[in-house]
Amino acid sequence: MHYINAGGPFMWPLVLIALVLMGLSIKKAIDLFQRTDQSAEDLKKGLQAIWQLGLFCFFWGLLSQAVGLYQMLSAVEAAGDVSPALLAGGLKVSLIAPIFGLIILVVSLVVWFLLQLRYRSLIVEVAD
Repeated sequence: MHYINAGGPFMWPLVLIALVLMGLSIKKAIDLFQRTDQSAEDLKKGLQAIWQLGLFCFFWGLLSQAVGLYQMLSAVEAAGDVSPALLAGGLKVSLIAPIFGLIILVVSLVVWFLLQLRYRSLIVEVAD
């Protein structure tokens, strides 16, 4: 919770999208492992959204870092002489959202890859 608050207002959309991704991933896993009687179109629906939302999270994190760095550099410019420790602290905080977005992206890509493998194996079973 500390990192979410420290990361600024851009973190809450990342948390929300991460929760949506979890729900979507669970729904698609249930569809692909238990409800295999659906059509191929229905089984494939929503798979691309998993990695696309993860990719959006990463770019949202980069956008938040750019905004945060701009604000930090404006404050440094206004203050004049700033200690290196204070500057390093600002840079460290600016990395929170991109790191969180990257973690979401990596997890979503792994989930997408595994679900895609399952989808393809189901398609091969139906074709045989």
